[in-house]
Amino acid sequence: MSNLDDPEWVEVFAEFAEESREALARAEEQLIAMERERMLGHPVDAEVVSDLFRTFHTVKGTAGFLALEQIVGVAHVSENILSGVREGRIEPQSPHVTALCEAVDFLVQGIGHVGRTGEDGPLAGRATALHERLTALELGIAAPATAEEVTPEEEETAAVEETDEPIAAEEEVVEEAPVEEEVAPEDEVSGEKEIAPEPPAREEAKGAPLAPPPAQLPPASAKPPAKPAARPATPTSGQRAEEGAVAHGEREVIRVDAARVDALLNMVGELVIAENMTRRELGEALEGSRGLLSLRRVTRQLQDITMSIRMIPVRGAFRKMHRLVRDLTHKQGKLTRLVVLGEDTEVDKSLVDALGDPLVHILRNSIDHGLETPDVRRRSGKAEEGTIVLEAGHQGGEVVIAVSDDGRGLDREAILRRAVERGLVPADREMSDAEVHQLLFEPGFSTAAQVTDVSGRGVGMDVVRRRVESFNGRVQITSTPGQGTRITLRVPLTLAIVDGMLVRVGDQIYTAPMVQVRESIPLAETTVTDLPEGTELVELRGRFVPFIRLTQLFGQGEREAGKHAIVVFLEGSDGVVGVLVDEVLGQQQTVIKPLPPLLAHARAVSGCCILGDGRVALILDGNSLSALGRMGGRSVRGGKAA
Repeated sequence: MSNLDDPEWVEVFAEFAEESREALARAEEQLIAMERERMLGHPVDAEVVSDLFRTFHTVKGTAGFLALEQIVGVAHVSENILSGVREGRIEPQSPHVTALCEAVDFLVQGIGHVGRTGEDGPLAGRATALHERLTALELGIAAPATAEEVTPEEEETAAVEETDEPIAAEEEVVEEAPVEEEVAPEDEVSGEKEIAPEPPAREEAKGAPLAPPPAQLPPASAKPPAKPAARPATPTSGQRAEEGAVAHGEREVIRVDAARVDALLNMVGELVIAENMTRRELGEALEGSRGLLSLRRVTRQLQDITMSIRMIPVRGAFRKMHRLVRDLTHKQGKLTRLVVLGEDTEVDKSLVDALGDPLVHILRNSIDHGLETPDVRRRSGKAEEGTIVLEAGHQGGEVVIAVSDDGRGLDREAILRRAVERGLVPADREMSDAEVHQLLFEPGFSTAAQVTDVSGRGVGMDVVRRRVESFNGRVQITSTPGQGTRITLRVPLTLAIVDGMLVRVGDQIYTAPMVQVRESIPLAETTVTDLPEGTELVELRGRFVPFIRLTQLFGQGEREAGKHAIVVFLEGSDGVVGVLVDEVLGQQQTVIKPLPPLLAHARAVSGCCILGDGRVALILDGNSLSALGRMGGRSVRGGKAA
């Protein structure tokens, strides 16, 4: 009988898998931080080493109870390395950190394999190779070659090679559970344990303002902002419990399947719709009724609480980037430090899962194209070590995630030259820096002289844009030659609810997400200009932007705009676009519903919602509209500009 047929085994393994993923992710972060501290000449932090030892020991203990021999073996030999470091027999160097990171990879991937098959026997070959490598390092002899490659079905970490496929994000749990102190296997299965709360908030607290660019950060030679000895992110489990009990008191955590949370959120959304419809149908008869007002208040509170359950810190996506930066830096012979800020900023869980892929591509480009080699940086008067800042914060109802580097910046002339060669733009066209930077998102576009296993195929930034726009976000690039580049992702807080501006076009109602609404101006107070090719521009504060008539776009017929028509300016990835509507009806928070199959490929809309009177309103997509405006598109039939 397979282990997966034993309900008790499955229950214990599920808890083990959740706790181990979180603990091993933190261990990888600690290993990379320890390596950096040694490179800077700082002594090894004994508490960090002890915490790492406990992590591997806990994984080994529970894996032993579950009879997972390969996982036990790798965890045990990893313990031996850390025991040698703790006792002073081993001086941790990059080879030790590399091997221990490989051990973390094996354990995470092995746990995933066991979750699918119920056994770890097929992992024996890789476990043996890794065991030999770690043992050789422990004994101080030449280590064998890196353990054999992971098969595709086992690979769960972010790949280094460039790909146009989404990079799989590791499974997250709704509540992040810190690892317990050393626990005997029999204690691990004695029932649900109380989880210690997180330590007091760090400087980069939830919703922290975005950081200054790398040029304003302390130089690499200065004392780093977060030495392992002082980081509140890596206390022992006992310290977590003690500090948490003092600061917050005891609390209980219940693990809930994410599907149940989604179902609850959907039902609350239906309740909001029903409440809106009831209020509209009863109208003035119950306007101001205490009962109706109470229902509305409770409904909103229930909606807020349900939404908060889905919110988790972006830390889960950010912490995976330390390993990526470390490995790429070593591979390319560069010196790089990754500064992470605002990792406690909360966002919808589904967005955290989706952000990993764009961040990997952006960081690869920053290291490969942006940062110079140490000798080039030295000749330019820069520190040999480059800096990449990965930060998150809240701005105006959105989550803003930015990646900044202090490298060479974008070469405007090289981008334009390649664009002309590919026929993307005419040679005599005048273009702003923002327009030139947008060319980087064209499929297959690259300025690299040669293709490497990291970049050069022109896939990465195209993937970033498509991925971010798929959840109604947008991407912006700013760059200064010789000083660096900043890529900013703006994404909604959640994919379930939208604060929208209701507009009327003819007899149809549309919703424009408020985070994309720049401003609105009566048509009579602005100027519309016709271009020879048949497109139109509208004036906005002294400059002209693309102008789209929704009646033409959605095939509602040609007609003159009314004297009270309004231009609503929406901001998308391709800039600002003016959209002509007949009337602005007001603002309303609505539940996002997927588009029906007939409209699934329409580029100008991202979803739909149900209004208080039961009618369906399409949600306008500022990203698609700005792209259509740039191309002079007049129709969205079939999802293509015509």
